[in-house]
This record gives sequence, C-alpha cells and structure tokens, in this order.
Amino acid sequence: MSDLSQLVAGLADPSHDAQRIFRAILDAASHPGRIVCLPAAPAGPGRLSPSATAHLLTLADRDTPVWLGDAFDHPEVRDFLRFHAGSPIVSLSAASSAITVRA
Repeated sequence: MSDLSQLVAGLADPSHDAQRIFRAILDAASHPGRIVCLPAAPAGPGRLSPSATAHLLTLADRDTPVWLGDAFDHPEVRDFLRFHAGSPIVSLSAASSAITVRA
C-alpha cells in the first residue's frame, strides 16, 4: 500500500458497528431464509458490495486468511482488507474465507 489517500473508509464506529453487524449476521445464520438488514454496512472498494464489506470488516482479522476470486482480486481490495482487517490474502487452499462471484 503506497498511497493511503486512495484507501476507502471502513466502519464509521468500528467497535459499535462491528457489534451491530455481528448480531445481524448471527441472526441471519440462525434463521436461514430470513432477510436481515446489515446496519452501518459501508461501501467497499472495487466490486465489493456493502454487505460483503460489512461481513469482512466484522468477521475477518489477522488470523483469518482470505481468498479473493478473480472479480475481487485487485490492489484496492487487497489494500483495504490488509489495512482495515489485517487479513492476509492467500490462495484458495489456504483460506478460511473466500469472496467470489457465483456464475
């Protein structure tokens, strides 16, 4: 990451926003098929949707290796995840999380 001025903002209030988003994700996982609104979901860089961005900023950290599919594997997305979540970007076989586009 060479230019921080190009970095997209993350969660406005990281601690509280992550707690609210985590509760919403937990609610959605507890009730398959239920549509859940993710509060404070920020816009992400590149093609990352606000919902994918919220998931990553809430659940990914330096101990969560992330694989980015071809549609998302761009420097701005890599820099965003490394800066805001500390997530290492790895190959698919080494990942515990993955972001890709379903065909």
